[in-house]
Amino acid sequence: MAELGLYEGLALLQRRAGRARVAIYAFAATFSLMAACEAARAAGIIDLDVPGPVLLPAVGVYLSSSVAYLTSVVFIAMWLYRAHANLVAAGVDGLEFSPGWSVGWYFIPIANLFKPFQAMRELWTNSHNIADGFGAEAPHQLSLWWGTFIVGNMLTNMSSRFDNREGASANQVGAMLDLLGALTIVACSIFLLRIIRDVTGAQQSIVGLSKTFA
Repeated sequence: MAELGLYEGLALLQRRAGRARVAIYAFAATFSLMAACEAARAAGIIDLDVPGPVLLPAVGVYLSSSVAYLTSVVFIAMWLYRAHANLVAAGVDGLEFSPGWSVGWYFIPIANLFKPFQAMRELWTNSHNIADGFGAEAPHQLSLWWGTFIVGNMLTNMSSRFDNREGASANQVGAMLDLLGALTIVACSIFLLRIIRDVTGAQQSIVGLSKTFA
């Protein structure tokens, strides 16, 4: 497959940003519903082990949130790859992350705790033509996005330990952790929407192009 030129890449980035935004909105909506289910589970209204009138709708929410999550992962990865590829097409020097690895680092254990953030930071600063020296403070929105991403996943992983234990108290703790995790991940998705909007806008801007992609 031939590499796209910069202007073709910018047009493709715009389309992929739109798809990613729709996928993230769907993800945030389903995770908000899942958070409501977890609140009901923590309050004892829903018991996933006991059949009842609310069980089927709750299971539907959990399944739809899983589908929305996987869909958003695909579309975000496509946007991320193209945004980094545009930097390469523009001839930006000194890039540490290739388009492929800007996505691939999310799937490498341990490294996925910091490498994706570094790649996003590189994308942000180069798209906005911002100097980013060693030790400089990261842009505020990037720190919020990555902080909520890490905390949300930690809470979700912690909840699974309680969900596998017997007893009402363990289930309630697991449900509360799932609730907090879902709300944190929803916040993360909102910050990511802003990043996608700002990076796409910076790369599309004529003024930004004249400075960044000269």
